[in-house]
Amino acid sequence: MKKLLSIALAFLLLLSFTASAFAQTTYEQVVKNFWSPVTPSHTLAYCPGADDTRQELKDLIAQGKSEQEIIDIFVAKYGEAILQLPPKEGFFLSAWIMPIVGLLAGIGMVYLFIGNRKKTTLAGNNNTAVGEIADFEIDKEMKKYL
Repeated sequence: MKKLLSIALAFLLLLSFTASAFAQTTYEQVVKNFWSPVTPSHTLAYCPGADDTRQELKDLIAQGKSEQEIIDIFVAKYGEAILQLPPKEGFFLSAWIMPIVGLLAGIGMVYLFIGNRKKTTLAGNNNTAVGEIADFEIDKEMKKYL
């Protein structure tokens, strides 16, 4: 009975730590989505002049708004330029797809380069025999004049 009680108490303690950690990470997760509206070259988390915006974010979290609702509110207020990552829709989808396309194209080019290099090396081995014959003929011609 004591084991069961101690396991239940440990579980509740762990659950309480997890819940408090979740509340803290929500702010940390949401604040990293935005550039600062005061200084666009800084993130909202690290901009010294964006205290009012950070407080607004904390107030929205305290009101129980979800991450997506907060993002929608900030985009409506400041525009899409406040988002650190482009939306995964419309024209902005190309920002997510092009790195993958570039990587695949690079892999294909390396594959073609290695394939052509193998063919050239194999052909070069055949040309080596031809080159030796040519060197022999050149040496034979030079001996005539020396």
